[in-house]
Amino acid sequence: MSSKNASIEQFVDVYKQTNKLIFKLIQDIFIDVNDLQYAAYHLLHYVYYHERCTQRQIARDFFHTEAAISRMVNELVVKGYLIRTVPKEDRRKSIIEVSENGRAKVKRLESRINKVLTDIFSDLSASEIENITNQNKRIQEIVMKGMGQ
Repeated sequence: MSSKNASIEQFVDVYKQTNKLIFKLIQDIFIDVNDLQYAAYHLLHYVYYHERCTQRQIARDFFHTEAAISRMVNELVVKGYLIRTVPKEDRRKSIIEVSENGRAKVKRLESRINKVLTDIFSDLSASEIENITNQNKRIQEIVMKGMGQ
């Protein structure tokens, strides 16, 4: 194995471990203070930033079946975080939007997550933060290129 391949493997391992740790930390926030599972919050967050979308679009972007997304949407509608409307011109579609309660929920949880991550990353120096930020931007470019975007 070449030195570059070994370095790539090490990078991938560290990247996955870091993401797993951050994901665990975020999940712990949900266990402590939330009435939503992380997957339901992720869906709520998605709709918050996409404003109006269909269940089909959500299912496609989440790589889930429409039935699975429908169950999560139903839960969030019952809790008052999402609003589902059916257009008169196409009754097969469901348009999903975030309610005012849902907007407030996303803002509260984003604030909590950002506070926890900010506290953790405060041990980094300004130059470390700049380097990590630039490296992550480069990784995003490479990934997007690999996705054909």
